[in-house]
Amino acid sequence: MCEELGFEKLLGDEGFFARLLGRAPSGAGRDLLYGPDLPVVLLTGGPGMGKGRLLRAVRDRFAAKVPVIHLDCASPVYADRADPEPGARSATTEALVEVARRLCTWQGTGGSFAFPRLFTGLAMIATGVAEGTPEAVATEAERYEDLAQKQRLRGLGTGDFWRGVLRGTIRNLLTTLGQALDPYSAAVSNALLDALFEGLAPRGRAELGRIYGAYPGAAGQPRIGLRILAADFRAGGEAREVAESFLFRALREDLEAAYASPAGWLRRVGRPGLLLDHAESPLGEQLLRGVLADRRGGQRDRVVIVGTARRPDGGAFLHGGLPPEESTPPAEYRPADGAPPAWSRRTDEGADRAPLADGVLLLRMPLLTGDQLRRETVRRQQRAEPEGGTNRRRIDAAVARLSGGRPHTVIRLAEAAAAFRMPADANDRDILDAPLRLPGDDPLEPPVADVLLRELILDQLPVRLPTEHHDHWLDLLTHLSVAHDTECADVLLRHHQQGHVHHLTAHHVARLLTDTGWPSCERHFIGDFGLRQLLVHRLYGLRPDGAAWYADHHLLRDHYARRAVGGRGSAALGGAAPGGAASGGGASGGVALGGSASGGGVLGGGSLADGSPSGGVLGGAASHGGVPDGGAVRGGVPDVGASRGGEPGGAAVRGADRDGGALRGGVPDGEAPPPGAPGEGAPGAGGRRTGASPGAAWGGGGAWRGGAARAGNGPWGSGAPGNEPWGGTPGGGAFRSLTAHRMNHHLVSGGVDDVVSHLAATLPGRPREWCAELLEIAQAPYPGGADARRERAQGLVPVDGPPLRRTVDQLLHAVWLCEERTRPTGKETARTLAKLLDLLSIMDFEGAGLLSRTATDWSGLAENEQPLLRCTCTEQLRRRR
Repeated sequence: MCEELGFEKLLGDEGFFARLLGRAPSGAGRDLLYGPDLPVVLLTGGPGMGKGRLLRAVRDRFAAKVPVIHLDCASPVYADRADPEPGARSATTEALVEVARRLCTWQGTGGSFAFPRLFTGLAMIATGVAEGTPEAVATEAERYEDLAQKQRLRGLGTGDFWRGVLRGTIRNLLTTLGQALDPYSAAVSNALLDALFEGLAPRGRAELGRIYGAYPGAAGQPRIGLRILAADFRAGGEAREVAESFLFRALREDLEAAYASPAGWLRRVGRPGLLLDHAESPLGEQLLRGVLADRRGGQRDRVVIVGTARRPDGGAFLHGGLPPEESTPPAEYRPADGAPPAWSRRTDEGADRAPLADGVLLLRMPLLTGDQLRRETVRRQQRAEPEGGTNRRRIDAAVARLSGGRPHTVIRLAEAAAAFRMPADANDRDILDAPLRLPGDDPLEPPVADVLLRELILDQLPVRLPTEHHDHWLDLLTHLSVAHDTECADVLLRHHQQGHVHHLTAHHVARLLTDTGWPSCERHFIGDFGLRQLLVHRLYGLRPDGAAWYADHHLLRDHYARRAVGGRGSAALGGAAPGGAASGGGASGGVALGGSASGGGVLGGGSLADGSPSGGVLGGAASHGGVPDGGAVRGGVPDVGASRGGEPGGAAVRGADRDGGALRGGVPDGEAPPPGAPGEGAPGAGGRRTGASPGAAWGGGGAWRGGAARAGNGPWGSGAPGNEPWGGTPGGGAFRSLTAHRMNHHLVSGGVDDVVSHLAATLPGRPREWCAELLEIAQAPYPGGADARRERAQGLVPVDGPPLRRTVDQLLHAVWLCEERTRPTGKETARTLAKLLDLLSIMDFEGAGLLSRTATDWSGLAENEQPLLRCTCTEQLRRRR
């Protein structure tokens, strides 16, 4: 694995870290960036963004020139070392000892370091050993004796802090003074303090007085400060954290003294660095809290602290409990922006009470650019037999889409694709089955999807995920890959956590995903496109023939069928009286919601007999797949009073409100436009009833959906405000209506024909709203197995029905290809979209002509591989910063 892939500018002789550490990898000096008050630098990015890889690269590049220590805060080794003496050690103290010991043996410019200040505090907390005898305390204190001073001669100290202390002096003095002392007596602490201060030179005594006299409650008395330090450590909880943070300050004070002394000023260069990998762990967060609080309080040192942070805001602990919308974001640096930004701490009256985020600089981990991605795939493929450019371009496109530029995913996919041949029309997810040979002697070559799921999810579980959910976290995320919002996520979670005592809700899962660094999306619960594709791939393979995939989609489809019926009570669509299920006689334009629900349709707008989507019987006619066997609904379209199969005839369909109420020209019957809406004769008004504007869409329950949409979000370009087909979704959800949500899940679980019937029936009279609904329905992944969408979009698969229905069938499959984002579309699909929409625009139904402009806009987007319906995760596919 290439450690420096994507980090060349950060690691170069003129890069960010050379200036931060004051020394280039070549050994040349560099003007220092920031100071004397330094920010803590946090590398932000979710799993696979290369945070740990960058820290290792910094260590490898710079550790020979300046003292740089890499610490894995998630390693269990520190807790394991602390376990034998929990009263005298902790994971934090063991990590600090590890840092100090490595620096004690550093052999670069200026030589090794000594840590007498840290040693004094560590020796004092040694009084908390289990036995409590002078002998036991002396044995514990001896663990740290090599930190006290640099050794120039065998067994002899340098003498600038201590007066020529020999090894064993602490033991000798403590044993002598403590021979007559009872175990666990406070006199043991006094004896240790006497032993420590007896060996101090005047300078050392002054230093300990300055440092430990400043411990909270010490009132300038170092002996009292050290006693309180030991007591706080033994007390545990928050008191212990205060003691541990103070020991971290003592370590930094020792480093500062080594640089600030006359000898250090002449001999030492640059700045020392501490690299905290997995700093989002409890150990890492505690170290960051300590240094940030000290620097906020005026403590200054030259130690460069670089940590990792999964959350984009650096971590919730930085913001003092404030919600994101109320907190001030830390300063940030994006390497693609060029030079690092200026940074300074606030100096107003409230500076000492500012959130810890005030002392942070966020370095946004860069995504790989398209050129970097292509170079990596080419480099990996050069090991295999030469092949044509078509396969290489197809591989490049698949790796780019599935990774989103996430470096670790790029590296793994490029390695797996080295000997992989991808058909030109293959789904990008096909590459996930490619075998990957891992380093080592393991002869197994697991599919690259399994490797990525282990490395991105199982090896990086959320820090705050309760232990009882560790074993099924991956399974829960796998099922949630088909969810769009928190409502359908909760439906899936309730179903798949049956039998568990402890349940996670969608809110919990969303928070844990955010804490882990995965992005969110307004239209997909799993907001990272590449992760979602990995999970969708796994879901389809959980059970034979995609049974788990279909079960989850059926569960959601039936849930929204029940909601669509329950939201109207027992009233029939089109205005029938409550309880009056009109067999075969819905109102003009009424769409029977639930008509596609498996095993339980709505006949003429009546309610389900048992309130459930399965096994409902209305009027004695059993419903199968949502199509009553002898009744009025076929594909969700009432036979009487509306067109069959969507072909206008008889009483033509004039649009339908998806959540109840007939539409004509986009306005629900009997409703007036909201205040301020365009009225009849107003500029841009084209509605045929009540002065409705064709640029304003009405949705479920008569909610007004006009107004400005997000910039560029409409499929008709960037017209004036109000000319977009939608201005958001109900309650911020992913769909305009319950019907669209239900149809989305029905589409991908075998109900294509029903969806086509629904779309064909609801197009006349409402082309703008219809196009928006079409995009929402078609924003769905395609299940595994053979894919005939391209052939069906081109009319090569025979489909029954009148011209309108056949054309809508082709258009649905063309849009589905574009919106899934895992197959190449390009010019061929763009031409297909334009042809089909142009065909619709000349058909004889109300509003058909408006589709002509849609044909131009959608084909332009498709030709350039742009999504027709944008959302956050499809925008990720375009970012390369």
